[in-house]
Amino acid sequence: MKYLLFLSALLIQPCVAIAQTPCTNHCTSCKIQFQLKDTAFNETFPAIEKKIKDFYANIVFHTQHDTDYDINDICTSDFIKRLIAANDLDVPGYATWLLRSGMQDGDDTPSRVLSVKPGANNTVIVNWTDMGHKGSTTLTMTESNGQWKINGATVPVGFNPL
Repeated sequence: MKYLLFLSALLIQPCVAIAQTPCTNHCTSCKIQFQLKDTAFNETFPAIEKKIKDFYANIVFHTQHDTDYDINDICTSDFIKRLIAANDLDVPGYATWLLRSGMQDGDDTPSRVLSVKPGANNTVIVNWTDMGHKGSTTLTMTESNGQWKINGATVPVGFNPL
């Protein structure tokens, strides 16, 4: 029994020691757990990528005006509430400037998404250009009723987090 306990401690310790960093370059059991956790996310990533591009075009940059677009298809209701609550303008809407550069002026370059890449721990990194200002936003995704949705995001320095 002592031998089994000792052996278990030896196998678990490397995973515990690196729990705050992605396990992809460490012990085999951590690699397997990391891969299993992200498999569903990675398998559906092409659909997630398309929804995020549509979200940026219709809601964040307003470069597309799809009348059938529904923000609920890609954002959790809690995230939508936080976007609405963060809006400090006199007109109702979403605080979409928190998902872009936050700059009011730029050149005449149209705002657009440059790339959408999967990140660690079910995040998505959106690289964009906002009126010539290049940047990125990391979106935190969560699975809700079998669909991946945005539940959080990084915001420009100086703004309260969503």
